[in-house]
Amino acid sequence: MSQIAIFSDLHLSLTKRSEHEALFVKTLRDLRSQKTQELWLLGDIFDMMVGPFEFWAERHPEFFKELEEWKNDGRAVVWIQGNHDFFLDELLAKRGVIVSDDHIERLVGKKRIFLAHGDLVNLDDRNYLEWRAFTRSPSVRYVLRKIPGFLRNKLLVILGEKLSDKSRAQSRDEGRTALADLFLRYAKSKWDAGYTGVCLGHSHIETFHEEGESFFVNLGSWVNYSPRCALWNPEEYNCPKRYHVRNEGLST
Repeated sequence: MSQIAIFSDLHLSLTKRSEHEALFVKTLRDLRSQKTQELWLLGDIFDMMVGPFEFWAERHPEFFKELEEWKNDGRAVVWIQGNHDFFLDELLAKRGVIVSDDHIERLVGKKRIFLAHGDLVNLDDRNYLEWRAFTRSPSVRYVLRKIPGFLRNKLLVILGEKLSDKSRAQSRDEGRTALADLFLRYAKSKWDAGYTGVCLGHSHIETFHEEGESFFVNLGSWVNYSPRCALWNPEEYNCPKRYHVRNEGLST
């Protein structure tokens, strides 16, 4: 197994931080040229991408073209749906992406790695959990499909703008130390369950934590940190490493 690339919570938008999408696509292209074998996307890659609509591929053509290239090269792409990008199973599966609304286990050599977005970590956040259950419900999926395309697309873009503002507000919320501790305890519970590594997003709190052969990684967010990803070569080092994403390439 050679290099694995990990991204989370980019919150890409054509109207806010528009340069980030081009930077992301360029980075994916560079990583593919470096023979990166797996790409793990841990949710909220876009501010709004909801529903299995080809409209999204038309709105983000270079990104979806790059997904096709990864598939054609026989490289694995994993996408854990977040709270800003879901109902994508049909759209992504036809492009060879392994997609889940909950979590995915990847076996890397003998290491079991737990991948999730992280929005199910805080079980005390009842308001969010109820909202998540509602937005993921079959009835919402059905209604989305029935709204005329031209109207649906416009509404989704407007909603994406509002969610973008909410994400920036979340990054300023108090109680981040307690939230970081909660996520670390959750990761350790997965270690106890037999996983070697845990990769999460959602909290927007960057964490690279290693204990013995076990690790927990959270990449923070491109909203409140500079663009970044993690790279992991499990044959060379135990824990994924942070890399800054810049136009001139990746740097530690």
